[in-house]
This record gives sequence, C-alpha cells and structure tokens, in this order.
Amino acid sequence: MKDSQTVKEKFNVDSDFTESNSLRYWEFIRRYMEKGVPAVIKAPGLEYYLPIADKRETVHQGWIALTSEYESMPIFKTIITPFLALAFLGRFIYQWTSKVPLWPKDIENECRIKFSDPYIFDSRKNPEGYR
Repeated sequence: MKDSQTVKEKFNVDSDFTESNSLRYWEFIRRYMEKGVPAVIKAPGLEYYLPIADKRETVHQGWIALTSEYESMPIFKTIITPFLALAFLGRFIYQWTSKVPLWPKDIENECRIKFSDPYIFDSRKNPEGYR
C-alpha cells in the first residue's frame, strides 16, 4: 500500500460478530488448516452452497443470507424485519458496488480442479432447486 490509511481491497471473513459465532468460525478454519478437508467435511452449515462462483449473489440470496439465522424465531423475525430491511439496503449497496473477487488467469490455470475431485463442494452438490 502507498500509505497506512488507504484500503485498496478487503474481504469479510465473518459477518456475525458475536463471540460464540466468531470462535466457532475460527475453530472451523483452525481445523481445516491443521488437519485438512476431512476434519471439516461434515461441519454444520455446509449442506448447501451458494451458486455465486464468479458472480454476485442475487437480491433473493442476499435477503436469505441476512435473515436465515432468524428462521427458528418467527415472532422475533417479524418484529425486527424493519431493521433487517435497513441492513439489507446496506448489504445491497455494498454487494453491488464491490467487485467480484477473481483469481488471476495464471493462478486459475495452475490450480485447475478436476471435476472428479472428491473435495469439490459448490452449488453443483446442492439438491435440485438450490443450484
């Protein structure tokens, strides 16, 4: 960077800043880095994959991502919907003014994954209707 004040690029690691969720997320990363894919392959929350490879999430996907943690609390979700709508507006602006992260072509070519790789986990693995 040219100076310590200019942020040229960034990415989010975790959007839920509660201590328990952050620690759970960090534990997932730690296990993956220390023991590899087999250690996290059955981790909770990895049943479905967003179909957003090389593109932005849709408006519907953004709303689902924002509200999904409240699905088990319908009354609370109804009460906080106006606040979720404001947060969604911010999310929408953020998503549509940010660039889609892409690896350089030389890295993509060098690290091409075979379709038969048993560790491919993307939206192709989702049930019909969630691809």
